[in-house]
Amino acid sequence: TYETELETLSSWMAQPDTRNVIMDPTATRLGFAWFQEPGGKLWWTMLTGA
Repeated sequence: TYETELETLSSWMAQPDTRNVIMDPTATRLGFAWFQEPGGKLWWTMLTGA
């Protein structure tokens, strides 16, 4: 679990598959969202669009 979007993005950029999605030149919009479980675990998601 990462506490911030910057920690999450850094981890995703270290992985070739997610890095390719983030760096896709046709994606002109990027958004992050998170959900926190009652026990405190965070789940992150990223949305891209053009």
